Amino acid sequence: MSFDELYPLFLLRKIAPGPKAAMWRRYQYKWVRWTGVLSSFTANGATFKHLPSTGTFDVSLQMEPAARTALRRYRLGDRVTYVGRLLRYEDVFRTFYLTHGDVLPAPDRASQ
Repeated sequence: MSFDELYPLFLLRKIAPGPKAAMWRRYQYKWVRWTGVLSSFTANGATFKHLPSTGTFDVSLQMEPAARTALRRYRLGDRVTYVGRLLRYEDVFRTFYLTHGDVLPAPDRASQ
């Protein structure tokens, strides 16, 4: 599922917590491939914005150390395609948390 499909289901608080938690069980631990704007580098990965109205970030991606080296080719504000496994959502902060993340190769900036 795309970010745009999951966001209204889990982060807009339109569904009561009980039914939402039951629905989440169908999505938790599923792999997703999304494209967002690199918002920050973290100790364990990166964060990404998907919505222009978001002040900080919509997705927190946890990555293994080997996968984090690929982030060095990106700059804040770059559009990045990444993969990760849905771990949880936080509807108070309107954020998805993904684990086992990786990013697609960044463009070669030397040729730009």
